[in-house]
Amino acid sequence: MKICNTCASAVSEPSHFLNLVESLGAIVWEADPETFQFLFVSAHAEAILGYPVRQWIDEPDFWRRHTHPDDVQWCTEFCMDAVRNGQDHQFEYRMIAADGRVVWLRDVVTVECSANGETQMRGFMTDITDRKTSEEALRAREQQLQLAFEVASIGVAEHDMPAIARRSPTTWFASLVSSPAPLTRRTNGC
Repeated sequence: MKICNTCASAVSEPSHFLNLVESLGAIVWEADPETFQFLFVSAHAEAILGYPVRQWIDEPDFWRRHTHPDDVQWCTEFCMDAVRNGQDHQFEYRMIAADGRVVWLRDVVTVECSANGETQMRGFMTDITDRKTSEEALRAREQQLQLAFEVASIGVAEHDMPAIARRSPTTWFASLVSSPAPLTRRTNGC
């Protein structure tokens, strides 16, 4: 019973609830489901992207204008489709911060349809830039390793092995190292 009383008091005290929201380290938001204009944005929005909260709310197309140009179309279509179908959804995309940085966000969106037909859209955005940077560095290392493997396999030589095999081990090794026989490169079908 004490837990329920604590929850009730947290909700009844706006300052406590606001402190709870602000302590999350995420951008908590509510937006119009048709226009995507923000109706509420938590103060952490300024810490993550550098734009004042008032700008988020006052600019009708803030979200679209500050979403990365390569992501804005698919993000808009994805969100509109999910809202139209009354589906909660989450996705990852980039926004452009006030200082020009590209910031990766994970957006978790809840779509609520009331009995009177009104739709509400709420969610929270978390900064996943560090994770995306690490993933990209890992992909780059994997590509370097793959390239190194491919380059190393190009240098494998093909010799006249039956003739070399008839020699003694000492002359066999010497012939591999200093063989005047032409080397042939193996390719992967190229």
